[in-house]
Amino acid sequence: EKPAGVIRWLTTVDHKDIGILYGIFGVISFAWGGLAVILMRTELATAAQDVLSATMYNAFLTSHGITMLFLFGTPILAAFGNYFIPLLIGADDMAFPRINAIAFWLLPPGALLIWGGFFLEPFLSGVGPAETSWTMYTPLSLGAGAGAMGGAGVDLMLLGLHLTGVSATMGAINFIATIFTERGEDVSWANLDIFSWTMLTQSGLILFSFPLLGSALIMLLLDRNFGTLFFAAEGGGSLLWQHLFWFFGHPEVYILVLPPMGLVSLIIPKFSGRKLFGFKFVVYSTLAIGVLSFGVWAHHMFSTGMDPRLQASFMAVSLAIAVPSAVKTFNWITTMWNGRLRLTTPMLFCIGFVSNFIIGGITGVFLATVP
Repeated sequence: EKPAGVIRWLTTVDHKDIGILYGIFGVISFAWGGLAVILMRTELATAAQDVLSATMYNAFLTSHGITMLFLFGTPILAAFGNYFIPLLIGADDMAFPRINAIAFWLLPPGALLIWGGFFLEPFLSGVGPAETSWTMYTPLSLGAGAGAMGGAGVDLMLLGLHLTGVSATMGAINFIATIFTERGEDVSWANLDIFSWTMLTQSGLILFSFPLLGSALIMLLLDRNFGTLFFAAEGGGSLLWQHLFWFFGHPEVYILVLPPMGLVSLIIPKFSGRKLFGFKFVVYSTLAIGVLSFGVWAHHMFSTGMDPRLQASFMAVSLAIAVPSAVKTFNWITTMWNGRLRLTTPMLFCIGFVSNFIIGGITGVFLATVP
Protein backbone atom coordinates (compact mmCIF):
# COMPACT_ATOMS: atom_id res chain seq x y z
CA GLU A 1 0.00 0.00 0.00
CA LYS A 2 1.47 3.35 -1.07
CA PRO A 3 1.56 6.26 1.40
CA ALA A 4 -0.54 9.25 0.33
CA GLY A 5 0.31 12.83 -0.63
CA VAL A 6 3.79 14.32 -0.59
CA ILE A 7 5.41 11.32 1.16
CA ARG A 8 4.32 9.07 -1.71
CA TRP A 9 6.08 11.26 -4.29
CA LEU A 10 9.23 11.60 -2.17
CA THR A 11 9.54 7.85 -1.54
CA THR A 12 8.09 6.25 -4.68
CA VAL A 13 10.03 3.62 -6.64
CA ASP A 14 7.20 3.00 -9.15
CA HIS A 15 8.34 3.51 -12.76
CA LYS A 16 5.23 5.50 -13.74
CA ASP A 17 5.55 7.82 -10.73
CA ILE A 18 9.23 8.40 -11.45
CA GLY A 19 8.42 9.03 -15.11
CA ILE A 20 5.91 11.70 -14.02
CA LEU A 21 8.49 13.24 -11.65
CA TYR A 22 11.03 13.44 -14.48
CA GLY A 23 8.35 15.07 -16.63
CA ILE A 24 7.47 17.70 -14.00
CA PHE A 25 11.15 18.44 -13.38
CA GLY A 26 11.76 18.73 -17.14
CA VAL A 27 8.87 21.17 -17.61
CA ILE A 28 10.05 23.38 -14.71
CA SER A 29 13.56 23.45 -16.20
CA PHE A 30 12.09 24.18 -19.63
CA ALA A 31 10.28 27.20 -18.16
CA TRP A 32 13.53 28.57 -16.69
CA GLY A 33 15.45 27.95 -19.93
CA GLY A 34 12.61 29.59 -21.88
CA LEU A 35 12.58 32.63 -19.59
CA ALA A 36 16.34 33.05 -20.06
CA VAL A 37 16.06 32.97 -23.84
CA ILE A 38 13.10 35.40 -23.89
CA LEU A 39 15.21 37.92 -21.93
CA MET A 40 18.13 37.37 -24.31
CA ARG A 41 15.90 37.81 -27.37
CA THR A 42 14.41 40.97 -25.87
CA GLU A 43 17.93 42.32 -25.40
CA LEU A 44 18.76 41.49 -29.06
CA ALA A 45 15.49 42.87 -30.51
CA THR A 46 17.02 46.27 -31.27
CA ALA A 47 20.57 47.59 -31.08
CA ALA A 48 19.56 50.27 -28.58
CA GLN A 49 17.77 47.84 -26.23
CA ASP A 50 19.32 47.62 -22.76
CA VAL A 51 17.40 45.06 -20.73
CA LEU A 52 20.37 43.04 -19.48
CA SER A 53 23.91 43.99 -18.49
CA ALA A 54 26.68 42.25 -20.42
CA THR A 55 27.31 40.06 -17.37
CA MET A 56 23.67 39.01 -17.06
CA TYR A 57 23.42 38.35 -20.79
CA ASN A 58 26.38 35.96 -20.60
CA ALA A 59 24.92 34.35 -17.48
CA PHE A 60 21.53 33.76 -19.15
CA LEU A 61 23.27 32.42 -22.26
CA THR A 62 25.20 29.89 -20.14
CA SER A 63 22.21 28.95 -17.99
CA HIS A 64 19.91 28.56 -21.00
CA GLY A 65 22.26 26.17 -22.81
CA ILE A 66 23.09 24.03 -19.78
CA THR A 67 19.44 23.94 -18.66
CA MET A 68 18.04 22.88 -22.02
CA LEU A 69 20.60 20.10 -22.47
CA PHE A 70 21.08 18.65 -19.00
CA LEU A 71 17.97 19.67 -17.06
CA PHE A 72 15.33 19.52 -19.79
CA GLY A 73 16.47 17.45 -22.78
CA THR A 74 17.92 14.39 -21.08
CA PRO A 75 15.37 14.24 -18.17
CA ILE A 76 12.30 14.67 -20.40
CA LEU A 77 13.45 11.65 -22.43
CA ALA A 78 13.94 9.71 -19.18
CA ALA A 79 10.32 10.64 -18.39
CA PHE A 80 9.06 8.90 -21.54
CA GLY A 81 11.47 6.00 -21.06
CA ASN A 82 10.55 5.36 -17.44
CA TYR A 83 6.82 5.59 -18.04
CA PHE A 84 6.56 3.55 -21.23
CA ILE A 85 9.41 1.05 -21.53
CA PRO A 86 8.25 -1.38 -18.80
CA LEU A 87 4.75 -1.23 -20.38
CA LEU A 88 6.10 -1.78 -23.91
CA ILE A 89 8.28 -4.78 -23.01
CA GLY A 90 5.84 -6.40 -20.58
CA ALA A 91 7.95 -5.83 -17.46
CA ASP A 92 6.58 -5.27 -13.93
CA ASP A 93 8.91 -2.33 -13.37
CA MET A 94 12.47 -1.23 -14.09
CA ALA A 95 15.26 -3.67 -13.19
CA PHE A 96 16.46 -1.47 -10.28
CA PRO A 97 13.54 0.57 -8.93
CA ARG A 98 15.48 2.24 -6.11
CA ILE A 99 18.39 3.18 -8.39
CA ASN A 100 15.68 4.65 -10.62
CA ALA A 101 14.52 6.84 -7.73
CA ILE A 102 18.01 8.04 -6.74
CA ALA A 103 18.83 8.79 -10.40
CA PHE A 104 15.88 11.18 -10.38
CA TRP A 105 16.55 12.70 -6.95
CA LEU A 106 20.09 13.68 -7.94
CA LEU A 107 18.62 16.10 -10.50
CA PRO A 108 16.93 18.75 -8.27
CA PRO A 109 20.11 19.38 -6.20
CA GLY A 110 22.07 19.40 -9.48
CA ALA A 111 19.71 22.05 -10.85
CA LEU A 112 20.00 24.17 -7.70
CA LEU A 113 23.81 24.07 -7.95
CA ILE A 114 23.74 24.95 -11.68
CA TRP A 115 21.38 27.87 -11.06
CA GLY A 116 22.97 28.66 -7.69
CA GLY A 117 25.00 31.64 -8.88
CA PHE A 118 21.81 33.53 -9.74
CA PHE A 119 20.25 33.03 -6.30
CA LEU A 120 23.39 33.40 -4.18
CA GLU A 121 24.78 36.55 -5.81
CA PRO A 122 22.71 38.98 -3.66
CA PHE A 123 23.91 37.29 -0.44
CA LEU A 124 27.52 36.26 -1.13
CA SER A 125 30.21 38.21 -2.94
CA GLY A 126 32.17 36.29 -5.57
CA VAL A 127 29.34 33.84 -6.34
CA GLY A 128 28.15 35.50 -9.52
CA PRO A 129 26.38 33.25 -12.03
CA ALA A 130 28.61 31.38 -14.49
CA GLU A 131 29.46 33.25 -17.70
CA THR A 132 31.29 30.58 -19.66
CA SER A 133 28.60 29.61 -22.22
CA TRP A 134 27.43 25.99 -22.09
CA THR A 135 30.67 24.73 -23.71
CA MET A 136 32.76 26.04 -20.77
CA TYR A 137 35.74 26.61 -23.10
CA THR A 138 39.12 27.11 -21.46
CA PRO A 139 40.88 29.47 -20.77
CA LEU A 140 37.62 31.43 -20.32
CA SER A 141 36.39 28.98 -17.67
CA LEU A 142 39.75 28.74 -15.88
CA GLY A 143 39.90 32.08 -14.02
CA ALA A 144 40.34 31.38 -10.31
CA GLY A 145 39.35 33.54 -7.34
CA ALA A 146 36.52 36.06 -7.58
CA GLY A 147 37.38 37.51 -11.00
CA ALA A 148 34.78 37.93 -13.76
CA MET A 149 35.09 34.32 -14.95
CA GLY A 150 36.30 32.89 -11.69
CA GLY A 151 33.23 33.32 -9.53
CA ALA A 152 32.26 30.37 -7.34
CA GLY A 153 29.15 30.23 -9.56
CA VAL A 154 31.26 28.36 -12.13
CA ASP A 155 32.41 25.84 -9.50
CA LEU A 156 28.82 25.34 -8.36
CA MET A 157 27.76 24.80 -11.98
CA LEU A 158 30.50 22.22 -12.54
CA LEU A 159 29.47 20.31 -9.40
CA GLY A 160 25.80 20.46 -10.42
CA LEU A 161 26.68 19.18 -13.90
CA HIS A 162 28.57 16.33 -12.29
CA LEU A 163 25.43 15.30 -10.38
CA THR A 164 23.31 15.36 -13.52
CA GLY A 165 25.93 13.19 -15.25
CA VAL A 166 25.87 10.63 -12.43
CA SER A 167 22.06 10.68 -12.62
CA ALA A 168 22.03 10.07 -16.39
CA THR A 169 24.60 7.26 -16.09
CA MET A 170 22.61 5.47 -13.37
CA GLY A 171 19.46 5.83 -15.46
CA ALA A 172 21.25 4.44 -18.53
CA ILE A 173 22.51 1.35 -16.66
CA ASN A 174 18.95 0.80 -15.44
CA PHE A 175 17.44 1.03 -18.95
CA ILE A 176 20.04 -1.37 -20.38
CA ALA A 177 19.51 -3.89 -17.57
CA THR A 178 15.71 -3.56 -17.88
CA ILE A 179 15.57 -4.11 -21.64
CA PHE A 180 18.04 -7.03 -21.44
CA THR A 181 16.60 -8.89 -18.44
CA GLU A 182 13.00 -7.82 -17.74
CA ARG A 183 11.33 -8.45 -21.11
CA GLY A 184 8.11 -10.49 -21.09
CA GLU A 185 8.06 -14.10 -22.33
CA ASP A 186 6.73 -13.10 -25.75
CA VAL A 187 9.14 -10.18 -26.30
CA SER A 188 12.25 -11.25 -28.22
CA TRP A 189 14.98 -9.09 -29.76
CA ALA A 190 13.24 -9.61 -33.11
CA ASN A 191 9.94 -8.05 -31.98
CA LEU A 192 11.26 -5.49 -29.47
CA ASP A 193 9.48 -2.19 -30.16
CA ILE A 194 11.34 0.65 -31.89
CA PHE A 195 11.21 3.07 -28.93
CA SER A 196 12.94 0.51 -26.69
CA TRP A 197 15.63 0.06 -29.35
CA THR A 198 16.29 3.81 -29.47
CA MET A 199 16.34 4.08 -25.65
CA LEU A 200 18.74 1.13 -25.47
CA THR A 201 21.10 2.77 -27.98
CA GLN A 202 20.76 6.12 -26.18
CA SER A 203 21.63 4.47 -22.86
CA GLY A 204 24.74 2.94 -24.43
CA LEU A 205 25.80 6.39 -25.62
CA ILE A 206 25.22 7.86 -22.15
CA LEU A 207 27.27 5.06 -20.60
CA PHE A 208 30.29 5.83 -22.78
CA SER A 209 30.10 9.64 -22.91
CA PHE A 210 28.84 11.04 -19.59
CA PRO A 211 31.61 9.49 -17.43
CA LEU A 212 34.13 11.15 -19.73
CA LEU A 213 32.41 14.51 -19.27
CA GLY A 214 32.55 13.89 -15.50
CA SER A 215 36.31 13.31 -15.69
CA ALA A 216 36.81 16.49 -17.73
CA LEU A 217 34.71 18.48 -15.24
CA ILE A 218 36.85 17.21 -12.35
CA MET A 219 40.01 18.20 -14.23
CA LEU A 220 38.53 21.67 -14.77
CA LEU A 221 37.60 21.95 -11.07
CA LEU A 222 41.17 20.90 -10.13
CA ASP A 223 42.61 23.49 -12.53
CA ARG A 224 40.37 26.19 -11.09
CA ASN A 225 40.88 25.42 -7.39
CA PHE A 226 44.13 23.47 -6.94
CA GLY A 227 46.47 24.91 -9.55
CA THR A 228 46.77 21.83 -11.76
CA LEU A 229 47.59 22.50 -15.41
CA PHE A 230 45.35 20.12 -17.38
CA PHE A 231 44.01 22.88 -19.62
CA ALA A 232 46.58 25.64 -19.06
CA ALA A 233 48.74 26.78 -21.99
CA GLU A 234 51.83 25.20 -20.36
CA GLY A 235 49.92 21.98 -19.63
CA GLY A 236 47.48 20.15 -21.90
CA GLY A 237 46.35 23.39 -23.54
CA SER A 238 42.89 24.70 -24.26
CA LEU A 239 42.40 22.27 -27.17
CA LEU A 240 42.50 19.35 -24.73
CA TRP A 241 39.31 20.67 -23.13
CA GLN A 242 37.64 20.92 -26.53
CA HIS A 243 38.56 17.32 -27.42
CA LEU A 244 37.30 15.93 -24.10
CA PHE A 245 34.20 18.12 -24.07
CA TRP A 246 33.12 17.34 -27.64
CA PHE A 247 33.86 13.64 -27.24
CA PHE A 248 30.91 13.88 -24.87
CA GLY A 249 29.14 16.76 -26.61
CA HIS A 250 28.62 15.15 -29.97
CA PRO A 251 27.20 11.82 -28.75
CA GLU A 252 24.95 14.03 -26.56
CA VAL A 253 23.10 15.34 -29.63
CA TYR A 254 22.28 11.74 -30.57
CA ILE A 255 21.38 11.00 -26.95
CA LEU A 256 18.82 13.79 -27.36
CA VAL A 257 17.52 12.83 -30.82
CA LEU A 258 17.39 9.01 -30.85
CA PRO A 259 14.46 8.52 -28.39
CA PRO A 260 12.33 11.18 -30.18
CA MET A 261 13.13 9.33 -33.43
CA GLY A 262 11.82 6.20 -31.70
CA LEU A 263 8.62 8.02 -30.72
CA VAL A 264 8.18 9.35 -34.28
CA SER A 265 8.69 5.78 -35.55
CA LEU A 266 5.85 4.65 -33.26
CA ILE A 267 3.45 7.52 -33.98
CA ILE A 268 3.71 7.81 -37.80
CA PRO A 269 2.60 4.18 -38.44
CA LYS A 270 -0.30 4.57 -35.97
CA PHE A 271 -1.77 7.53 -37.87
CA SER A 272 -0.90 6.19 -41.34
CA GLY A 273 -2.82 2.94 -40.85
CA ARG A 274 0.32 0.96 -41.72
CA LYS A 275 3.23 -0.87 -40.13
CA LEU A 276 6.57 0.94 -39.91
CA PHE A 277 8.24 0.45 -43.30
CA GLY A 278 11.65 -1.27 -43.08
CA PHE A 279 11.55 -1.85 -39.32
CA LYS A 280 14.86 -3.75 -39.35
CA PHE A 281 16.60 -0.95 -41.21
CA VAL A 282 15.32 1.62 -38.72
CA VAL A 283 16.84 -0.52 -35.94
CA TYR A 284 20.15 -1.03 -37.78
CA SER A 285 20.40 2.67 -38.62
CA THR A 286 19.81 3.49 -34.94
CA LEU A 287 22.67 1.22 -33.91
CA ALA A 288 24.86 2.63 -36.71
CA ILE A 289 24.26 6.18 -35.46
CA GLY A 290 25.20 4.98 -31.97
CA VAL A 291 28.56 3.64 -33.17
CA LEU A 292 29.39 6.45 -35.62
CA SER A 293 28.47 9.20 -33.13
CA PHE A 294 31.78 8.69 -31.32
CA GLY A 295 33.82 9.33 -34.47
CA VAL A 296 32.66 12.83 -35.39
CA TRP A 297 33.41 15.04 -32.38
CA ALA A 298 36.19 17.14 -33.92
CA HIS A 299 33.88 18.57 -36.59
CA HIS A 300 33.10 21.07 -33.80
CA MET A 301 36.76 22.08 -34.02
CA PHE A 302 37.35 22.56 -37.77
CA SER A 303 38.43 26.18 -37.23
CA THR A 304 40.98 25.45 -34.48
CA GLY A 305 43.94 24.76 -36.78
CA MET A 306 43.78 20.97 -36.46
CA ASP A 307 45.95 18.76 -38.70
CA PRO A 308 44.20 18.56 -42.13
CA ARG A 309 44.55 14.75 -42.16
CA LEU A 310 42.56 14.58 -38.93
CA GLN A 311 40.04 17.03 -40.36
CA ALA A 312 39.59 14.78 -43.38
CA SER A 313 38.84 11.70 -41.27
CA PHE A 314 36.32 13.58 -39.13
CA MET A 315 34.76 14.97 -42.29
CA ALA A 316 34.39 11.45 -43.71
CA VAL A 317 32.62 10.11 -40.61
CA SER A 318 30.45 13.25 -40.38
CA LEU A 319 29.29 12.63 -43.95
CA ALA A 320 28.86 8.90 -43.30
CA ILE A 321 26.57 9.48 -40.30
CA ALA A 322 24.16 11.30 -42.63
CA VAL A 323 23.38 7.93 -44.25
CA PRO A 324 21.62 6.15 -41.33
CA SER A 325 19.71 9.37 -40.62
CA ALA A 326 18.55 9.46 -44.24
CA VAL A 327 17.54 5.77 -44.01
CA LYS A 328 15.19 6.67 -41.17
CA THR A 329 13.79 9.65 -43.08
CA PHE A 330 13.01 7.57 -46.17
CA ASN A 331 11.39 4.89 -43.99
CA TRP A 332 9.14 7.49 -42.32
CA ILE A 333 8.11 8.95 -45.69
CA THR A 334 7.52 5.49 -47.15
CA THR A 335 5.43 4.53 -44.11
CA MET A 336 3.12 7.47 -44.87
CA TRP A 337 3.13 6.81 -48.64
CA ASN A 338 -0.30 5.50 -49.78
CA GLY A 339 -1.36 5.26 -46.13
CA ARG A 340 -4.68 6.47 -44.73
CA LEU A 341 -3.27 9.54 -43.00
CA ARG A 342 -5.11 10.94 -40.00
CA LEU A 343 -3.77 14.45 -39.47
CA THR A 344 -4.14 14.50 -35.68
CA THR A 345 -1.97 16.77 -33.52
CA PRO A 346 0.71 14.10 -32.84
CA MET A 347 0.84 13.22 -36.55
CA LEU A 348 1.20 16.88 -37.57
CA PHE A 349 4.05 17.29 -35.08
CA CYS A 350 5.76 14.19 -36.51
CA ILE A 351 5.40 15.40 -40.10
CA GLY A 352 6.83 18.75 -38.97
CA PHE A 353 9.70 16.87 -37.33
CA VAL A 354 10.50 14.96 -40.54
CA SER A 355 10.36 18.16 -42.66
CA ASN A 356 12.56 20.05 -40.21
CA PHE A 357 14.96 17.13 -39.98
CA ILE A 358 15.35 17.06 -43.79
CA ILE A 359 16.20 20.78 -43.89
CA GLY A 360 18.69 20.44 -41.02
CA GLY A 361 20.11 17.21 -42.44
CA ILE A 362 20.77 18.61 -45.91
CA THR A 363 22.54 21.69 -44.52
CA GLY A 364 24.50 19.31 -42.25
CA VAL A 365 26.03 17.58 -45.26
CA PHE A 366 27.49 20.88 -46.46
CA LEU A 367 28.56 22.00 -43.00
CA ALA A 368 30.44 18.73 -42.44
CA THR A 369 32.59 19.42 -45.51
CA VAL A 370 35.89 20.99 -44.46
CA PRO A 371 36.47 23.09 -47.63
